[in-house]
Amino acid sequence: MIEANRLSYIRFNQKTIRADYLNGLQRQLRRERQTVICRKAIILPPSFTGGRRYMFNNCQDAMSICKKFGYPDLFITATCNSQWGEIQRVFKMKLDNLMSDLRKGTIFGPVDAGMYTVEFQKRGLPHAHILLWLKPQYKLITGEDIDKFISAELPDPQIYPKLYKAVSSFMIHGPCGVIDPNNCTTIDDDGFPILREGRQNYMAKKGVPLDNGSDRVNVQISNAGNGESNQDEIKQYYDCRYLTPCEAAWRTFKFDIHERWPPVKRLSFHLPGQQCVTFNDDEDLEGVVEKCSTKDTQFLAWMNANKLYPEGRSLTYAEYPSMFVYKKDKQVWEPRKRGFSLGRLQYIALGMGEVYYMRILLTKQRGCDSFASLRTVKGVVYPTFQDACDAMGLMEDEREYVDGIIHMSEIGSGSYLRHLFVTLLSTNAIGKPREVWDKTWRFLADGILYHRRRLLKMPDLQINDEDLMNLCLIEIEKVLRTNGRSLKEWPSLPYPSFCETFRFENQFVADELNYNKDEMNVQHQQLVCSLTSEQKGAYTQVINYD
Repeated sequence: MIEANRLSYIRFNQKTIRADYLNGLQRQLRRERQTVICRKAIILPPSFTGGRRYMFNNCQDAMSICKKFGYPDLFITATCNSQWGEIQRVFKMKLDNLMSDLRKGTIFGPVDAGMYTVEFQKRGLPHAHILLWLKPQYKLITGEDIDKFISAELPDPQIYPKLYKAVSSFMIHGPCGVIDPNNCTTIDDDGFPILREGRQNYMAKKGVPLDNGSDRVNVQISNAGNGESNQDEIKQYYDCRYLTPCEAAWRTFKFDIHERWPPVKRLSFHLPGQQCVTFNDDEDLEGVVEKCSTKDTQFLAWMNANKLYPEGRSLTYAEYPSMFVYKKDKQVWEPRKRGFSLGRLQYIALGMGEVYYMRILLTKQRGCDSFASLRTVKGVVYPTFQDACDAMGLMEDEREYVDGIIHMSEIGSGSYLRHLFVTLLSTNAIGKPREVWDKTWRFLADGILYHRRRLLKMPDLQINDEDLMNLCLIEIEKVLRTNGRSLKEWPSLPYPSFCETFRFENQFVADELNYNKDEMNVQHQQLVCSLTSEQKGAYTQVINYD
């Protein structure tokens, strides 16, 4: 009921808060009309625990820790005992004690970072998945190091009776498996351990002798997307949701389902004038624009801090939280007095255009105090962030895509190549689509002239390069529109002119315009040269008539 009330509040307050870019509001004010923003999708905000955006952000934070410290050294699963009286409280206390011991380094040695996520089994029992990053001098490098802490062998009931009882009660499920003994723990070529299973111990479970053999799981990946744009994220959260009493109690007690250290600061950024502005539905837009125009965002405050603090100019934006703290109430960055934090730039997909290339630059550029300085490479201020990335050598070579289209032109039709080009665009595989277009458009236009000749029944029809390129773009635009996309999403690519297509759809118009322009131009020059002075004056007057 508690969660249902929270979700109901979110659903029925979708229109209470409006959001738009600052320059978008300014344009609307110049037009002297109120902004109308239609939000068809039902959004489940990242602040909602367990939601898709909440889990995605935590996953990205985990990747930031991996970027800093490398792959985790230990993956630990902490389960609970179903015979505990108050499962939630007892498990939470034991989990907190375990994490405290791990963080202090009393079990595996000092650690650099750690995190856990709590999940619930189908029958409702909670368990935690824990990741640990050990300090370099305490990492498990050899098989002997691993054997000190991890064992895949069944314990000897005579030597370790308590451990044997715990394993047989909580860790053995069966019957299944065939014994596959190995002599020692080894490290494979990819750096993963192959644990020793040497002793052929058995324990009885439901009257069947079981061993510690291998297990197997089958995974099937399928496309379950329906292509709908008006998503209801609250409905998606409810669908197939299985809520057990244990999980309900956990959420009622407001226990965390995710924890990590060191902390990760999520860093936002935006293009000039495109900071996100939130406002109430009944607020005056002029007041909103006036208030937000003088208000610094987290990103703009970073640029201002680079002007004030020389010690921060050697840091990238993502490295800034390690030495500075962002004061949200004052919209300023201040030097850090204690502690440590990692920074994470918000995720941006390749198809987002200039803001994607800005993100790439933010991982390299240091001490930037303006948007222009972010686009500056070796003293040259480039007009776009993409050009600046290209100048720094951060853009991938598109040669493989160009070669791929040229190669496929030998075995595929022009229509197939255009669909291939659309696929590359839609999947954001191409970093510089204009470069690929300029080098392959003739291959992409293959078959268009032949089709027009058959349509107009004019076997001698000629189309110049400019018109042929426009027709090719029109065909590509048609394919994109069937997938809910448009060439307008890629500003670097030319957009076709649909008003010119009538010339190649009407047989009479095409017949009148079907002449060799080069020959006609030569003949025109010859005739002009043969005019008398009186004729040339009349000719000039007619040609220049406005």
